[in-house]
Amino acid sequence: MSTVTRTLAAWIAVLAALFLLSAVSQAQVYYGTIRGTVLDLSGGVMPSVEVVITNVGTNIGQRVAGNEVGNYVAPNLIPGIYRVTAERPDSRGLWPTISS
Repeated sequence: MSTVTRTLAAWIAVLAALFLLSAVSQAQVYYGTIRGTVLDLSGGVMPSVEVVITNVGTNIGQRVAGNEVGNYVAPNLIPGIYRVTAERPDSRGLWPTISS
């Protein structure tokens, strides 16, 4: 095997390795998710609650609905510090806010 052939084979191997590594590195994501369950003070679930996830740095909020067992999911959030509040209408139609 000549020197040119060996050099060409080495470059092909290096390029193939770089191609495979770049495909693996694209699996990382930039966004995150906050998920949780809304509970009252006694530990019981609070169904059908509206949860507001607010980025503290940008003051941009996202509203998500809790389900019948109090679970909520807020996907596609940029990295940062978030404030989570829950709102639920009482019998008078008022929306008290619960913060964490």
